[in-house]
Amino acid sequence: MGSICPDIDRDNFIARAHIFSNRTGKIIWRAMGEFTEAKKAYREQGRLARERIGEPIRGGLTRMMEKAFLSSELFRQADELLLYFPIFGEMNTKGLFAAAREAGKLTWYPRVEGKDLRFYLIDDFSALSPSVMGIPEPVFTGVEADRKCLDPSALSHHAVGIIPGVAFTASGDRLGRGAGYYDRFLSAHGERLITVGLAFQAQIFEKIPTEEWDMPVDYLLTEGGLRAAKQG
Repeated sequence: MGSICPDIDRDNFIARAHIFSNRTGKIIWRAMGEFTEAKKAYREQGRLARERIGEPIRGGLTRMMEKAFLSSELFRQADELLLYFPIFGEMNTKGLFAAAREAGKLTWYPRVEGKDLRFYLIDDFSALSPSVMGIPEPVFTGVEADRKCLDPSALSHHAVGIIPGVAFTASGDRLGRGAGYYDRFLSAHGERLITVGLAFQAQIFEKIPTEEWDMPVDYLLTEGGLRAAKQG
């Protein structure tokens, strides 16, 4: 499990934090002027922990994570997967995509549209092209975009969302890159998805500062295996 972020005076931070539960009973950290900086610090430590993993080791850990997920009952029962294209050392999801396609499952990839994420049905990576941010996204337009775009209300009862992040806890709390795209999508449609946060073990912390709009995940997938988040 990742260590408490060294950029934070932990005792002072906790002493000055306001801790309360929201309507789901999830623990939320509030700190006076330091709260935003605390989130930035945890994001930075999670990002650095991930980037310190060299490519040969990352490849081996990724194969361990793929094996754990693809052998799970969760994958077996899923009939559609919401995936992402990895950047900045995130776990490569191409193996999950290939296995899902071979098993006849629907596979969806996101595109940023304004402040929102919309997912599109992808059969092969020729339908992806780098965005202005350099992240491969679906390139559909017009009628084809309408036909390929996911209607979240039509998701099956066995839809699984594979969710990236820079820092997690064992209880499923998550910090993303900071723009809030996944938080907004999950806030609106998360009840229709089983969500799996993907991260390396070095990105799992005892606690991270979260707010009401920071959406948790149902499961965590690391090189240690797939496990249910211990929420509540």
